[in-house]
Amino acid sequence: MLQSLTTNRKTHFWLLQTAGWFGWVLLFAVRDLYWSQPLERITLLLIDALAGFILTTALRYVYQAIWDRPVILRVILVLLASYITAAIWQPVKKVRPIRLL
Repeated sequence: MLQSLTTNRKTHFWLLQTAGWFGWVLLFAVRDLYWSQPLERITLLLIDALAGFILTTALRYVYQAIWDRPVILRVILVLLASYITAAIWQPVKKVRPIRLL
């Protein structure tokens, strides 16, 4: 029973992780289409989502590693890990393609 629950949790994580980032891309792609943004922006969205996917997957393992720590330490480590992840992801989101003439 426990093995089944663990397997389901892993499956649920990956399904929700993939669906969440796919939904994020879809949401911003629709926004860009509405505002008549260039079609190549979808590439940037996909790069952003891939980076976010990788970073939030890493966060999962960090959170699992600290789950049994005392609450105050857990809160501090979660905030620190989240801050570091956001600091890494923000420059990725700001990357713009270089256009050659």
